[in-house]
Amino acid sequence: MENIGRSPLYSMKKKPLTNQAGQVRELTRKAIRAMQSASELRYSPEVVSYFKKTGEGWQIRMRSNEAMRSSNE
Repeated sequence: MENIGRSPLYSMKKKPLTNQAGQVRELTRKAIRAMQSASELRYSPEVVSYFKKTGEGWQIRMRSNEAMRSSNE
């Protein structure tokens, strides 16, 4: 697999998920966090207000894929 557009050091920083025998290595919490990508979304005050009115658990509903999908329809 080529690292197109990536620094040559990129692939050296991360351990492969399998060893040479093809066995999956045990993942630590630190390794899992390193693989996750962080993202930040900024919502307009109107959107936040709408979800707050829906009651307890509004933050979870706001982050759900269902909310994102229904807004595109």
